[in-house]
Amino acid sequence: NEEIKTIVQKNIEDLWNQLISDMLFAYDFGFSPFEKVWDLDKTTGMYYYKKLLNIHPKTVTIQITKDGSYNGFTQDIQFTNNNGQGIYVPPEKSFIFTYKKN
Repeated sequence: NEEIKTIVQKNIEDLWNQLISDMLFAYDFGFSPFEKVWDLDKTTGMYYYKKLLNIHPKTVTIQITKDGSYNGFTQDIQFTNNNGQGIYVPPEKSFIFTYKKN
């Protein structure tokens, strides 16, 4: 569907420059974690990326499954409203950009 293709392409283009800039954290830290933040366009009824929220790598613990697969991350924040617990971001709501991963 060309209409959907155009909407998705525009959504990514709108976020592209900030995404590339935020990915540069991977150069210093080896990785750069992101949370996918969605919103609903009430006009089209389609979900879109509102933003790709860059999380500082120093505050993140990457979670893995028993077989070593990516399983999201926990943001370890000293002062949270989560009873001092880190905030878990599941794999379907996140991604990790890596630098020089073998």
